[in-house]
Amino acid sequence: MSNKNRMMAGKMNRNHFRFSIRKLSIGAASVLLGLGCAGALHSNVQASTHMTGIVHVNPVPNHPTWKILLWNGEGHGTGVFIKPNTNWKVYEKKSMNGLDYYRIGTDRQWVEAQYVDDSGASEVAGKAIYTVGSNSVNLVDGKGNASGQVLAPGTKWKAFAKKNINGQTYYRLGSDQQWAPANGGTLDGSVADAGSYQAEQNTSSNSSSSSDDSSTTTPTTPTTPSEPKEVTEWRTKLAKNA
Repeated sequence: MSNKNRMMAGKMNRNHFRFSIRKLSIGAASVLLGLGCAGALHSNVQASTHMTGIVHVNPVPNHPTWKILLWNGEGHGTGVFIKPNTNWKVYEKKSMNGLDYYRIGTDRQWVEAQYVDDSGASEVAGKAIYTVGSNSVNLVDGKGNASGQVLAPGTKWKAFAKKNINGQTYYRLGSDQQWAPANGGTLDGSVADAGSYQAEQNTSSNSSSSSDDSSTTTPTTPTTPSEPKEVTEWRTKLAKNA
């Protein structure tokens, strides 16, 4: 390498170093508070929990302008920071090196739980797969009405919720028009409980119908049939001769 190239390379390295120092100084709070994890060679990463909702990134106490460091899915700092007082959609939560983190984007965008307000987030029930049995399955809507959709035997579908519809258990495989009967297949995993639905019976119609039926079928009071005239005369003659 020529002297000119060496000088150019040294200048670039010094510029990069100065840039790195400036970038770290912006988020010094996060780096200082999590330096032990950032430099860890071996990570202790636990299984994640699926989340939904929004988390709010709080400012660091006594340092409202400090930014928060993001981490990757193996528990190492990425050198990227986010501003406080911002809201983020959350996807997962897991423990890494003894601390809880929330994933707010890719696997390189985990934020420490200690810096966020998670009151707007909640856990999502585990993923589940519904496998259709040996017979085809007719789907219904959330009120038990046939939707006109049919699932082929042996096919597999993601399930998102379960619901008791008119006394039977169904699994939601998509929209509210796609509920499959539990007795039509098997479920591998768990889903959230979506409550129940029971169709109201039209009691007024039934009572009206019963009333109409009774008016037509209730017999009238029986009457004694009259005797033929000839029988009456013959009975009168017998009475006189007695």
